[in-house]
Amino acid sequence: MLLNRLIDKFRRTQLGRKIGRQLRFGGRIYLSLGDTKDKFFRPGWECVDLVGSDFLCDLRYGNLPFPDNSVDAIHASHLIEHLTFDQGRLLVQDCFRCMKRGGVIRFATPDLNQLIGKFEASDWHWFLANGASPIFQRVQAGVLPPEHLLLHNLFVGWLASYSGRFDVGGGPLVDVRIVGDKLRELGRYGFRDWCVSLMDPARVPAHVHVYDYPELHDLFVSAGFRLVRNGKFTDSACPAMQSPSIDRQERAEYSFYIEAEKP
Repeated sequence: MLLNRLIDKFRRTQLGRKIGRQLRFGGRIYLSLGDTKDKFFRPGWECVDLVGSDFLCDLRYGNLPFPDNSVDAIHASHLIEHLTFDQGRLLVQDCFRCMKRGGVIRFATPDLNQLIGKFEASDWHWFLANGASPIFQRVQAGVLPPEHLLLHNLFVGWLASYSGRFDVGGGPLVDVRIVGDKLRELGRYGFRDWCVSLMDPARVPAHVHVYDYPELHDLFVSAGFRLVRNGKFTDSACPAMQSPSIDRQERAEYSFYIEAEKP
């Protein structure tokens, strides 16, 4: 038991991770964007984020710390929805720049169309089962009013600063009639942007641009990627991305998966 703990501790060190990358991937570079070494430890993978990572980088502005044509694979689980559209575009473009020809990029992100469909079907239980527990706990503790657990507020919260880690205030509180009217009036993209506009600028943002597949597909194509496809959980052309621990099984219920290659 002690030996296993010591081995695991060494594997998480910089030297241990370097050796793991060499043994597992033959020195090829496999990146997980938006993850830290403590939260995301997979032998051979390296993390890129603002803090606690192998490579420190503010992903809002692209500028990944890698030379052109040097990275073999990039994975990001529930990252791009935390960036504005322009920031996401810069990130995808920089991923293209630093990837090798034939390299595989795979993003998992919440599905805007599914969220809208669950709201229109009045599926309150789905929203409660998928990510509402931090809000429920705050309501129980008296930190938030119970209106945050109403279906339409859970829905709006998914699209505007929903987060169990950063935003202790929950999402915006909106009249249910306004939500339905705005969704019909503005369409899915306009409604999403309207939800984000409701946030207090002083609050720490979380979700600021939730995609559907066609919108993110176009973003990948405009960056230069080809063979863009709408994948499924653990369904990847890259064997290293086929593990449930890579794709985050707990997020599969409300995600879509987009994968592409650099020609």
